[in-house]
Amino acid sequence: MSEQLLQQVMDIIAHAGEGKSLAMEALVSCRAGNYAEADCMLARSSEVIAGAHEVHRQILAQSATDAEMPVSFLLVHAADYMTAAGTCRDLAEEMVCMYKEMRHV
Repeated sequence: MSEQLLQQVMDIIAHAGEGKSLAMEALVSCRAGNYAEADCMLARSSEVIAGAHEVHRQILAQSATDAEMPVSFLLVHAADYMTAAGTCRDLAEEMVCMYKEMRHV
């Protein structure tokens, strides 16, 4: 794996991790009644996870022109982690909506 590809893979993992953490922090804020803060964290989570998707898109574009690009376990892990972070963010958004509805906000 080239240094450039390794850096891109690590960028995906870092972005996905930050996005997932922000989504979970949004839930904590919402439970505490800080709805505006929760909404801001969810928005930031979406932005950060979108950054992971952009790097992933770049790798896919590179692989379309480079038949020799290796597929490593680390690359598969990064893609899986990015997908899991997106799912976590989506579920957190739904849970924030549920909290608001339950509390009539």
